[in-house]
Amino acid sequence: MVASYTGLRVGEIAVLKWRHIDMVNNVISVDSTYCRDEPGEIKAPKTQAGIRKVPVSIDLIDRIRKIKHTKEFLFPTKQLPYITPSEISHKFTRIVRKLNIKNVTFHSLRHTHATMLVESNIHPKAVQIRLGHSDPGFTLRTYTHNTDKLQNGIAELDLLAMS
Repeated sequence: MVASYTGLRVGEIAVLKWRHIDMVNNVISVDSTYCRDEPGEIKAPKTQAGIRKVPVSIDLIDRIRKIKHTKEFLFPTKQLPYITPSEISHKFTRIVRKLNIKNVTFHSLRHTHATMLVESNIHPKAVQIRLGHSDPGFTLRTYTHNTDKLQNGIAELDLLAMS
């Protein structure tokens, strides 16, 4: 749910701490990520753009509130204080296989989130900042995908221009 509702990277989700969740203002602060190059190490994002505040829905905050533990990290495991990105991906893969969903990875949630924002007419600059990218062009080229809804939006504009 966190990935679907926020577009956060798997490494950012893995190391979310309770201090990152502002339940009063409905914001998740991102200031760290799991470092795949040095397993087990938590670092600041690669670029300054990766450090950000992500506004979230009250629904997501309510679901986070229901997590019942007093550990530092939001998603601890029995072995580690936090879940690793590979464990998140493996669990997600098992779920989509059980549901017989093809060609979907955990990272697909990030792409879907970005595309849905664009479909909802959210400005590309806002989408770029939300995803933690330095360039809106990169966000649009890499993370958003053409959909019927986007194409239908163009058709509606054409109709308005003709009247």
